[in-house]
Amino acid sequence: AAAAIAAAAAAVRRLNAWFDLEQAAWLAPQGVQLGGVLLHVLEPEGNWQASLLRYANRVPSSLVSKATPRRSYWRCPSDCVSTYRVPWPGVVLNPQVVRVNCAYRGDASSQAGGEHSDGCGDGGSRGACWTGAVTSHHTCRWQPNELHLMLQQQRYAAGSGNAWNYNEVIIDGRSFLRDRSKLAYYVTPWSRVSAGGQPIAHMSRDGTPVICFDPRKRFSPFLPAPGGACP
Repeated sequence: AAAAIAAAAAAVRRLNAWFDLEQAAWLAPQGVQLGGVLLHVLEPEGNWQASLLRYANRVPSSLVSKATPRRSYWRCPSDCVSTYRVPWPGVVLNPQVVRVNCAYRGDASSQAGGEHSDGCGDGGSRGACWTGAVTSHHTCRWQPNELHLMLQQQRYAAGSGNAWNYNEVIIDGRSFLRDRSKLAYYVTPWSRVSAGGQPIAHMSRDGTPVICFDPRKRFSPFLPAPGGACP
C-alpha cells in the first residue's frame, strides 16, 4: 500500500509539471520537445480490453496542458480542459514509449473505417497541413514533429470561437502495448469506473498508479485518488 501511494504521488508531481509547463516538458521519441500530457479516454462500451485498444493499429488520445483551449460541458458547468468525453476516466500515456502517427487540431473521426484505416490517411481535407498553423485547413493532418503547430492551430481557432473540440493525437497501437506505455490510470470527479462499469482499480493490477484528473483546474489538475476516487 505504501509503495502504491508513493507511486501515485510521484505520477501526480510529474504530470502536473508537464501540464503546467508549455515548453520542454517532455521529450517524445520523435525528438519534439513539448509541454502537455497525453490522455486516452476509456469508453463505457464493450469490455475494457476493447476500450483500451479498439483497433490494433491505432489509439486516439489528446494532448492537454494549461494552454489547451477550454469549454463548458454538460457535467462541467465551469470551463474545463477540452478532452473527449470530459467526465469519463482514462489512461495517461507515456510519451517516451508510445509513438505518435499523426495529429489533428480537432476530432478527426479516426476510429471510423475499422481495421482498414490507420487514422492518418491522405485525401481530401484530411491531407497534410502545408500552409502553416493559421492558414491550413481545419481538418488537415499534422506530422509527429509538428505537434507544436497543431496546438497553435487549435489555439488560433479557439480565438475565432470555432475550436471547442479536443485535439486528436493518433498513437501507434503496437507502441501502446509496450511495457511502461501507461504512466497512470485516471478517474475524474464524475466517474471512477471504466468500460462496462469495471472499477479502474481492477485495471491497475499491474502496478500502474490510479490518480485523479480534475479538468476544471487551470493548473496542476492531477491529484492523488485515495480509494480510486477523486478527493
